[in-house]
Amino acid sequence: MTDTSPTADDIARAIADLLPRVPVEDLLLQLKTRPQAEARHGSASWGAPLQTVADHIHATLYGLPGALASTFACGCRTDQGCKCPYPVDAEGANAPNTTA
Repeated sequence: MTDTSPTADDIARAIADLLPRVPVEDLLLQLKTRPQAEARHGSASWGAPLQTVADHIHATLYGLPGALASTFACGCRTDQGCKCPYPVDAEGANAPNTTA
């Protein structure tokens, strides 16, 4: 019996198929609040290399150790009013937001 569960690479390639001419290693995945939801959730965005996101999804789906979502910075900064759980501080370090 063979395991047919998708690997992190399979997940990354499946997402990358949305832009088939671009290699996985050259893609970023960016999430942002849609305009209709900004009134409820505020304007927010987050992005990371596609392979990093795929590794996290794979680890989460299969209960494997991997990068915690808290290690992914949203890219905004606490000193610029960021309210997300894991912003980047003024020095570029990723730390939990205690002001949110």
